[in-house]
Amino acid sequence: MRSIKSWKYFFKLIRYPNLLYILFTQYLLRYALMSPVFQHEGLHFSLPDLHFALLVFSTLCIAAAGYIINDYFDLNIDQINKPEKVIIDKHIPRRWAIAWHSILNLTGIIIALYLSWYLHSWWMWLCQAVCTLLLWFYSTHFKRLPLIGNVIISGLTSFTLIVLIIYEPQFYNSTHAQMIWPLNRLIWLYAVCAFLLSMVREIVKDLEDLFGDSKEGCHTAPIVWGIQASKWMATGILIAFELLMIYCISQAFHLEWILAGLYLIVFVWFPVLLIMFYLIRAIAVRNYHIVSQLIKGVMLTGIISMAVLYLYLM
Repeated sequence: MRSIKSWKYFFKLIRYPNLLYILFTQYLLRYALMSPVFQHEGLHFSLPDLHFALLVFSTLCIAAAGYIINDYFDLNIDQINKPEKVIIDKHIPRRWAIAWHSILNLTGIIIALYLSWYLHSWWMWLCQAVCTLLLWFYSTHFKRLPLIGNVIISGLTSFTLIVLIIYEPQFYNSTHAQMIWPLNRLIWLYAVCAFLLSMVREIVKDLEDLFGDSKEGCHTAPIVWGIQASKWMATGILIAFELLMIYCISQAFHLEWILAGLYLIVFVWFPVLLIMFYLIRAIAVRNYHIVSQLIKGVMLTGIISMAVLYLYLM
């Protein structure tokens, strides 16, 4: 029973719902968007299904390690902001947290080294290595600075999409790149949308954690520039996202992808509009937490939109 409880807290520590988001995103991107386009153009994936599963597992390992080290260095802050959710020291010893962080990072990089060797590209594994370093320094330094930490995490969120391009050489092979250029552009469009929504969520989480962060001497955006300025900053990013969505919706209708256009309006554009107005009026920690969860929900509906596009690409 004790062992079962330990594993329960371990999975909470590595944020298993977020890892499922990553897994769902990468598989849907490969099989809903990339696969039908590759088949239409007569191309084959450079990574077979098993090797792709290894790439996804490598991504999950490094993300999980990032969550562990973040909680490790945020222990004092979390004891103020959300004491009921603290796991390290309370349920899992610090030494085990560091051990798991090291094991997961090492596993992710070893898999990346193998995939680089398999694809005859020595540099690819450096992507995972850089991610591990960014997550370490984010937890130790950058998280406590205004916007820098937010940009790093948002960049890494969008990178979970871009890494599939990096490990598929046909995207930058001169022979095939032109054939799949529209797909390349579509993936980058998803990555930009993921970056924008993640940026808003990170700023909102800083608003939510304001009290604990200020006690620990952090210099996040709400502490340095104030609550109102941070809210307007997040709102400005949401406006940029909405304008980008209008472009995407117009392109969908132009291509006569009616269902895709309607889906984006109902499940992405309109919910974000409501979130934006709710954020402007938010005043309490509970309000910011709701905004954070709603944005996470929109990120999920955005991911599911790939399945809708599959209907037109198949």
